[in-house]
Amino acid sequence: MRLDPNSFAFTILLGMLTALPPLATDMSLPALPDIARSLDTTAGAAALTLSLFLVGFALGPVAYGPLSDRYGRRPVMLSGCALFVVAATAGALAGSMPMLLFWRVLQGASAGAGSVVSYAVARDLFEGDALRRRLSQVSMARVVSPMVAPSLGALVLPFGGWRGIYGLTAALAVALFALVALALHETVPHLVESGPAGPANGRPRPRLLAGYARVLGNPLCLGYCLVNALAFGALFAYISGSSLVMIQIFGISPRLFGGLFAAIDLGLLGGFFLNARLVARGIALHLPLSSGLVLGALSSLLLFLLSFTDRAGIADMVALLIPGAFAYGLITPNTAHGALQPVPEAAGVAAAILSVLMMLTGAASSALVSFFYDGETPLAMTGMMAAFSLAALVLYAASVRPAERRLRQRQNPPGSR
Repeated sequence: MRLDPNSFAFTILLGMLTALPPLATDMSLPALPDIARSLDTTAGAAALTLSLFLVGFALGPVAYGPLSDRYGRRPVMLSGCALFVVAATAGALAGSMPMLLFWRVLQGASAGAGSVVSYAVARDLFEGDALRRRLSQVSMARVVSPMVAPSLGALVLPFGGWRGIYGLTAALAVALFALVALALHETVPHLVESGPAGPANGRPRPRLLAGYARVLGNPLCLGYCLVNALAFGALFAYISGSSLVMIQIFGISPRLFGGLFAAIDLGLLGGFFLNARLVARGIALHLPLSSGLVLGALSSLLLFLLSFTDRAGIADMVALLIPGAFAYGLITPNTAHGALQPVPEAAGVAAAILSVLMMLTGAASSALVSFFYDGETPLAMTGMMAAFSLAALVLYAASVRPAERRLRQRQNPPGSR
């Protein structure tokens, strides 16, 4: 059985692969106190299960990208799912905090396989607007899964505790392993053309590290990766600082915060949906991307100015955070397309760089919000949002977009047909 790449089921499978990392992190959020009690440790040590998972998730793609370009998408995804099952199961059985943290690093590293390689699979199979549409649809899974994961974890917690949550993530990875094995065919062009016996027509397989030089030396690919990372930095400043700002400063209840967080997430989902509709209508990439960057910069700058003048209220915050989230939904599918499109022969490496830069920028953004947070104003959160979103807009307008125009002029010189 092999799924048709143009089918809805195929898109769902890619979305499930990208959803596994946020499910593995956010499902365990309600279980942190239970972990601390069970393993006789502190809440801060229990929170390291999230931080170290993200460390592994940031580092794993560095290897998965070139390996998938060289040896194929299927073996890398299957290996990643298998390692995830082992790590999640061993974590569920861990009897001490150091052992749990060790397995969480491996779990994070293995989770990066499906998340990164699914983008490379989309690039292998699709071009132009079809690729943009698939990336927009797959990206929605990254939005929906964090919205439902904490509730799913809270449902499992009374019955199986934190070990039951880890066991459930292992079961999900088993299901994904089976789906990949049964339904996903190999998509790397040189392997499809040559088969397992070796390259056809004397065409060499990609060298493991050559893809990094190719991607990092491509100004468009690298530029789009950086714009995507900076936009994510703005979003992650909100994610890391919103609970402190809304609960501690504005005094709302955790329950109301959860509702507002979900409402803002719906704005993000709306951006992905609109982008998919614009692609279906043949709208050029730079239009929704430019609009998203401008909208994100304006909304975050207004938030910062309101915070600076001490006039920001909870209603003002939410009213400006929703369009900011909506803007990110317009940005990320198009920056991912811009990064992957120029380097089809190194799509795995491009997807890896895209992911690693996102995680590093998100970590830096979160650290800066924590460092500057004063417990009295939302300036740390809104300031970082404004800084990262303005940097993304400036980089795109001053570097990436002009490089794109120059490339188009070289490909279609005046007077050519």
